[in-house]
Amino acid sequence: MTLSSSTSKPYSVFLSYNGDDRELVQSIAVYLADEARLNPWFDQWSLIPGEPWVRMLERGLESSSSCAVFIGEGGHGPWQLDEIEAALRQHNSDEGFRVIPVLLPNAPPEIKLPSFLYGNTLVDFRKGLDDDLSRWRLECGIRGIPPGQGRPLQKETVAIPALPIPVELEDLNITRASRSANVFISYRHHEPDSTLAHMFAGALRRAGHHPFIDTGLRWGSDWVKAIRNALEKADFLLLLLSRESGMSEMVVKEVHLAKELAEQHKGRPVILPVRLRLPFMEPLPYQLAIGLHHIHQESWDDDEDSARIVDRLLATVANRSDWEDDQQTEIETMGQVAELQPQFDPRSMTTPGGSLRTDSRFYIIREADSDVFSELQKPRAVVTVHGPRQSGKTSLMMGMYVALRHADVSLRTAFIDCQALEDSSLKSRNAIWFAIATQISKQLKTTAFSAADWDFAGGYVGNASAFLDKFVFADDQRPLLICLDEVDRLFSARLGSKFFSSVRAFYNSGAHDPTWANVRWLLGTSSEPRFFIKDLNQSPFNIGFGAELSTFNLAEIKSFAGRHGLSLDQNTLREVWEFVGGRPYLVHLMFYNLVRKPLARSDLFSTAFNSRGIFRDHLHSYLVHFQREKPLASAMKSIISGKGCKNEASIERLEAAGLVRRDETRKPVPACRLYAEFFGA
Repeated sequence: MTLSSSTSKPYSVFLSYNGDDRELVQSIAVYLADEARLNPWFDQWSLIPGEPWVRMLERGLESSSSCAVFIGEGGHGPWQLDEIEAALRQHNSDEGFRVIPVLLPNAPPEIKLPSFLYGNTLVDFRKGLDDDLSRWRLECGIRGIPPGQGRPLQKETVAIPALPIPVELEDLNITRASRSANVFISYRHHEPDSTLAHMFAGALRRAGHHPFIDTGLRWGSDWVKAIRNALEKADFLLLLLSRESGMSEMVVKEVHLAKELAEQHKGRPVILPVRLRLPFMEPLPYQLAIGLHHIHQESWDDDEDSARIVDRLLATVANRSDWEDDQQTEIETMGQVAELQPQFDPRSMTTPGGSLRTDSRFYIIREADSDVFSELQKPRAVVTVHGPRQSGKTSLMMGMYVALRHADVSLRTAFIDCQALEDSSLKSRNAIWFAIATQISKQLKTTAFSAADWDFAGGYVGNASAFLDKFVFADDQRPLLICLDEVDRLFSARLGSKFFSSVRAFYNSGAHDPTWANVRWLLGTSSEPRFFIKDLNQSPFNIGFGAELSTFNLAEIKSFAGRHGLSLDQNTLREVWEFVGGRPYLVHLMFYNLVRKPLARSDLFSTAFNSRGIFRDHLHSYLVHFQREKPLASAMKSIISGKGCKNEASIERLEAAGLVRRDETRKPVPACRLYAEFFGA
């Protein structure tokens, strides 16, 4: 028996429906994605802004293993007949492709199906969307299996991994080191993290070292100061990486701070990552991957690994050496820095933080999406996407990167995240353009390009132009879109202004040079360039099209709640907007946790609760920053108190971080109630 080719398609089922039944069908789509673990093609989640929607519908059908045709009170919609005919043609050429009639709860008792569906076994939801037998029959139809007597009974018990048993330190041959070291242990207060952190701390103390573990520290500014001081004194950072810690903004802050200190202190602290039940094949969240992808990582899966890791930890700390690896395990997190891309989380419940796929059902299409897509199709386009941190810039840019690669505009795209560029690449314009050229070459899979093809003693202009002529446009004249994300990092770099002047010069060259006329630009920034670049005429920021990403409005928050399966009344939606300011990341974090563990309304909008709960790491990551930059903290306090701030640069930096916004009179005010109450305390 051979499986149909349709079983390997990316979507489990194409959802065909009358527009009047959208909310009912969306509820079924949420169930299929979240609980049945199927991947439905639902137009509201899958259509790319700017794409001809008819063509996208055709692609959706071709990419699906089955088609569910929903019939409700109004019968089939005007476009459904075309979809059904296309689905039946697909069935004729592929018997494994199933067309499933589905009756919605509002369908009348006497329903008239399109004539060509009468022979297909239907699924009937007229008892209600929560009818488990109908859900099971729909799942079976999508999977192509018989439903039998109904859904098999499942045990309600959930297997919970056993807590680790700390190794008996007396059983280990621990000798005191000839000189002691300071070891900062980064972990989350969950299991197995906590038990292992204390076990490693005990072993380090027994060997005469000084571990820092945050037990008993009070959350708040005192805690932040202690964390900062301990990291500055540390010789090593022992980083315990679990799925829980991977979501933590504080862990990201600690890693980035450790790398910053290491540059200042000749490699100290050394980062020692240990994956806790986190397979090497599972990619780290993007912000962590940037800091760790060059560093060897140990792995703890169960108690048998404890003694081995303790031995290696003590040997490494005593000898100031790198992690040893007898098996030379291949770290398959994110590959080399040139291949880093913002993480796409394949799970149906996408964790907050990082970029979202534009075909993710959690991606909210905003007006800026279609505007940017349209502008980038123009010759010699220059588009800047500007918005506060965690407002969806990278998601939008990656959406353009993907959409334009598949659109009928004959355009090639390359995505460069400036956060991922090595510090050595920022020493000169020649070095940074070589790094960008390397990324472009890898992503376009052009003829092999290497350092031997770059004249490091020569000028960047000739090198960059020769690279495009020889490796990009020699055999393919389609235009190239260069996406530069997080360009804020370059504002403070020594060559920042010079780099942006080179982008402007290359753009200007396109007026007479056919090579550079074939290049388009997409730039993403959180900061306002005018505060960092003295002459905007020598930059790309005062030409082309500028797209401002704002916060979610009430309608977008309502839509986002629905995609999480939440039904919130208008008062609650307004309170969500007020509490987190409509900031996409905070809304996502709130709804994500609300789905996982329902909260009382008093807790949901309690600053005191959230400063210890779901927003704890987010808020304290800002406290770490304020601890380092006291003038910025003073500016935030002054704005919260209503006194305003006279330093425009400080206001801009707080705006870029998403902490403040401008009111109708352009006066800076806290971005939301959460920030006002927490940082004003």
